[in-house]
Amino acid sequence: MSVAVGSRQGMEGAIDNAKPNRKTGALPTDTINTVNEHWASDTCGFIEYWASLRGVQLMPSFEYLSAHMHPKFLPSCYIVAIEGERVVTKFMGTELADRWKFDRPLGTDFLGLFAGEVKKKCFGNFQTVVRHPCGYMTKSALMTSTGQEVYSDVVQLPLSDGPERPQRVIGFSVRDTTRRFGGYTVTLYESKGASWLDIGAGVSSQKPFDIKA
Repeated sequence: MSVAVGSRQGMEGAIDNAKPNRKTGALPTDTINTVNEHWASDTCGFIEYWASLRGVQLMPSFEYLSAHMHPKFLPSCYIVAIEGERVVTKFMGTELADRWKFDRPLGTDFLGLFAGEVKKKCFGNFQTVVRHPCGYMTKSALMTSTGQEVYSDVVQLPLSDGPERPQRVIGFSVRDTTRRFGGYTVTLYESKGASWLDIGAGVSSQKPFDIKA
C-alpha cells in the first residue's frame, strides 16, 4: 500500500483547511483506492465506518463514536489517550486482549510491554496520528510460543477530545482468519510496511516507524 506524502501542517491549520473541501464523511479518493487494494475487508469496513461518524469534521469525537460504535468492530478495537509522555489505555476489546495475550487495565500505560527505542518509536507514531492528524496502517506478525505466526492488519485513527483537538486514538486490528491457532503465548511482535493514511489533511513527511519487539 502506498499513501501520498504531503508536508506537515499545524494541527489547527490542517483541520481548518480540510473542512471546506470535504463532503460529509467522504475520504480522499486516493485513500479509498489504497485501503481497498491490499487490506482485509473488515479493515476497509472499519475505516469507512469511522469516516461515516465524522460528518463534516475531520474526525469523529470520542463521545460520539463511543455512543455509536458498531458491535461488529468493538471486540477488535482499542482506544488510547495521549497524556503527556504516556499512551493511556481507555478501552481494550476482548478479541484483542485474547490474541495479544494481554489486557491493559483502564488507565495503565498501553505501551507498558515495550521499552527503550521500541517504546519511543511506538509513541512517535501515536503522536503523529494526533498532531498531524492522519491515520496509521501496518501489517503485523505475532510469533507464538508454538512457532507459528499470527498475521494481522492494524489501523489507528484520531478522535477529537474537546474542541477539535485530537488527543485520542482508536485502533482496530483484524487477523488473517484463514489460519487457526490453539493456545499460545506471544514471543515476538513485528510490524512491516507501515504507512500514513490521508484522512483529509495530507500526511506527515516523516515516515512511520516499523516496530520489532
